[in-house]
Amino acid sequence: MSLGISTSWFGIRPLGAPAVLDLLREAGVRAAFVASESPRPLATALGDGLRAAGARVVGLEPPLATAGDGDSGLVPSLLSTSSEFARRALATVAASVADARALACDLVVVRLGAIDVDRGREREATLRAKLRLEGRSDDVTKLAKELEREVELRADALLERACRALFAAMKTAPDMRFAVATPTSPLGFPSFAACRTLLDEFRGKPLGYWHDAAAARTLESLGLAPALAWSGEHATRVFGATMSDVAGSESRLPPGAGELDFKGLRETLPATIPVVVDVDARFGVRELQQAVSLLRSLGWG
Repeated sequence: MSLGISTSWFGIRPLGAPAVLDLLREAGVRAAFVASESPRPLATALGDGLRAAGARVVGLEPPLATAGDGDSGLVPSLLSTSSEFARRALATVAASVADARALACDLVVVRLGAIDVDRGREREATLRAKLRLEGRSDDVTKLAKELEREVELRADALLERACRALFAAMKTAPDMRFAVATPTSPLGFPSFAACRTLLDEFRGKPLGYWHDAAAARTLESLGLAPALAWSGEHATRVFGATMSDVAGSESRLPPGAGELDFKGLRETLPATIPVVVDVDARFGVRELQQAVSLLRSLGWG
């Protein structure tokens, strides 16, 4: 088992490998999760430094969410109906597989992304604004469920696209494991119901689930599936988890600083999985150390 820090904590600062390693040591952890926001050129130097320090990379997330088309605003997605955008997404995953190998890591975590629906961004922005102003309410839940239904109506087609893309990624990288992550939006795929079906399609294959604790709690605050349902349902298929806290509409807080039930989460997830802390860059090493201590007290790391 290992307890680590997501490199997205370093924000947009172009830290070199020595600075990253120093921060990991100060926080008292020996592992890292290389997130999509991270500067990709760190790969080889970071991998060498982690090995020299006796630490390791437990997972890598392709930068699909940051590889958008600036002119159109569209983001390459494995779910895209555009063959060009689907091809770009697969190429991004393939590049991350190469990065993972350079980091001596065998796990790539894929966020399948949100689907494109009529006024989807506008409707979700309205939903999140209501959540900030009102908290959980009947109106918030109604809007969230409307968006979730848009996903369910397209579930069969989305499942087919996701399976085709994931099988293609596995075929070109038989030495790697892959995991699908908890969606961060009501328009995200897979939904709670679809995630079970997707994982069943790959039973016996190197595909599992990566639990995003804050994303699951945010979906619950919108009136969708309970946060602990995600971790409980997929506990036997989970490859790891990202831990950050939420409070209302505020996310990426240090574990213990918000409203998430980490004790309940620990009861649904095994202690043997890699767990990484992912908090906003405005928090310092002291807050990271406190978060790490909390997770350790619950049996992780």
